[in-house]
Amino acid sequence: MSVKKILDILTGLPVIRSEIAKQSLAASHAPLLIGPSRKRFLGEICNRSVAVERDAATITSVTAGILGGANIVSVHNVKDNVNTVKLCDVMLKERTQL
Repeated sequence: MSVKKILDILTGLPVIRSEIAKQSLAASHAPLLIGPSRKRFLGEICNRSVAVERDAATITSVTAGILGGANIVSVHNVKDNVNTVKLCDVMLKERTQL
């Protein structure tokens, strides 16, 4: 899959969820899983050929995914990403209170 297509999916999660809702209200409430951890597309974008050097890019893509509607993330570096998830949760709670 091309980098552009992966980015379209990652940034288009709200649209994907709304399209699912058009087909099934029940399915629109199903959790969305993303697993961008250390993937090749991150290496291509950030010029990092070694997978473990992609953790910062993973954190960024996890942030974008959660803020876009992902409910579950699959990552290698749990320690750093758990802080990302906690911060995103707080930000989303603040957003809903506005």
